[in-house]
Amino acid sequence: MSNLLNGGGRRLGSIFLPLILIGLGALLLLQNAGLIQVSIWDVVGRLWPLIPVLVGIELLIGQRFPRTAVLVMLLVIICAVPAIVLFGLVAVDSSQSGSWTVNITSDHSHSQTVSRLPRIEEPLADVERAEVELRLGVGELHLSSLPASSPWLIAGDFAAGSGREAPAWEVGRIQNGEHAEIRIVSGSGTYDFNSENSGERWDLQLSPEIPIEMDLKAGVVSQVELDLTRLLVPELEVEVGAAQLHLRLPAHGHTEATVEAGAADITIDIPADTPARIRTRGGLAQIEVDTRAFPRLDSSDVYQSPGYDASPDNRIDLEIRTGLAKVEVRAVPSQ
Repeated sequence: MSNLLNGGGRRLGSIFLPLILIGLGALLLLQNAGLIQVSIWDVVGRLWPLIPVLVGIELLIGQRFPRTAVLVMLLVIICAVPAIVLFGLVAVDSSQSGSWTVNITSDHSHSQTVSRLPRIEEPLADVERAEVELRLGVGELHLSSLPASSPWLIAGDFAAGSGREAPAWEVGRIQNGEHAEIRIVSGSGTYDFNSENSGERWDLQLSPEIPIEMDLKAGVVSQVELDLTRLLVPELEVEVGAAQLHLRLPAHGHTEATVEAGAADITIDIPADTPARIRTRGGLAQIEVDTRAFPRLDSSDVYQSPGYDASPDNRIDLEIRTGLAKVEVRAVPSQ
């Protein structure tokens, strides 16, 4: 450190690069923990001019006044972090508006409005496959399957937290109505973490008749219950921050699932009759896998059912990526 800040005429020695790495690492840590809901890489792509600014500071004063250069660079980084988060949130909001063809009317005509009604009901009609995107900030999410005879693609109720708008939802149908895209996003407003009613509550049900690709992101102080046992989910992506997650994976079909978590408490149930391969990647995570049902392979982070290779059309491929999470993977009786 003394060499780095030597005031005897030495150059600063590319101090701007370590500072950028420190700032970027801090932002990525906040994102992985679910404390900020922005794409850091998209934001960095917009604010890359920060790099030549720091280079210019070093070239201008770094050679003669190393200590001053370090302080100026630190000040720039500290001021830039809130700007990065702010611009990232603005970019996310602007990219979300107007980019979906929305259908919230009974005659299936297209609209450009987003519904904030406390209930969602969308007919299954001619839909053959669907994509569901869920973005929950703070609150509870309970998701399960509709009865097999239900005429709905999705049905459910929303409750907004105190001081907040109701969640926004939109449904788009494309390719002659055979492909549906559903998107639900938390309402705006302020959270009162001292109030029990500050979080939202979503109770949703999906049709078990068609394949549904699902993408869920939940922030801090969230409780998520996903019962996908009776659903057909070929692709599943779940990303949670400091949350509690209970995930029941599908009993039928081939499911490729990825679960990413920060400081979360996660329980994953796999139907005992459904073969599975489980890959785990965790830094300081505590991961427990039922090795009686999913023996560990030669690789220390891979677990696999004995009948996995013989069931290409009815199995689960699960990848778990965690930071400080506690994860338990269980084999449960099929319902």
